Amino acid sequence: MIGPKEAVRAAAQFLMDIQAGGQPSDIIVEEIEGPDQFGLWEVTLSFRRLGSGSELQEALGGAPERQYKRFRVDGESGKVVSMKFAAVS
Repeated sequence: MIGPKEAVRAAAQFLMDIQAGGQPSDIIVEEIEGPDQFGLWEVTLSFRRLGSGSELQEALGGAPERQYKRFRVDGESGKVVSMKFAAVS
């Protein structure tokens, strides 16, 4: 069984591997939950995507735009089983 650090590592690596059109940078762990009754960890990460224009926005004094993704990581294998958009409220 993997722990929370391994679940976060798996989610972050999956994010880096899957993103096209600009690599994510400044990855922050927002939430970790689990494992649930099915042995799944839920990890929410936020990040900026390089090349998305957020660098210009930040240079002009605006806050950098962050994107949020929620991952479910299998607690036995350590593999990401889903990735979803995480809405910010």
